[in-house]
Amino acid sequence: MIAETGAQVVSAECSACRMQIGNSLHQADVDVVVKNPIELIAEALRAGEN
Repeated sequence: MIAETGAQVVSAECSACRMQIGNSLHQADVDVVVKNPIELIAEALRAGEN
């Protein structure tokens, strides 16, 4: 279902969830990055500095 959304990034706080989602995406050969929400916040803050 994630592949059908066209998303480039999926976010989950739970380490076990990120691992399971990442593994499922890999097995399905879906090119989506799995990140922690804190990573997304940090990226947004860095982008705002420019």
